[in-house]
Amino acid sequence: MRAEIARQNDVNVELSAYVSELKEENIRLKIETATAYELGELEEAAKNELGMLPPGNEQLVGIDVKTDDNAVILGNGEEQDSIIDNWISSLRNIFSAEK
Repeated sequence: MRAEIARQNDVNVELSAYVSELKEENIRLKIETATAYELGELEEAAKNELGMLPPGNEQLVGIDVKTDDNAVILGNGEEQDSIIDNWISSLRNIFSAEK
């Protein structure tokens, strides 16, 4: 019985490590995909495939940033996935409001 529990524990550890590797690879692939498009291609896809339009002048708001620009690396892939998905969803909402 103890040997079976120990074996299952080893399997669980291996599977957890594999899941972590897959999450890291997923993040890497999302970033790679996002950066693979040239701006012109991305703009064409947004217009033609998603029906997005650029914002009108009345929708543009200037922001005065008093602090230095920086990047924050999050703790795990789920947080990063969520932020990327929220960012993409926000962009879709902004551009689809123009229709």
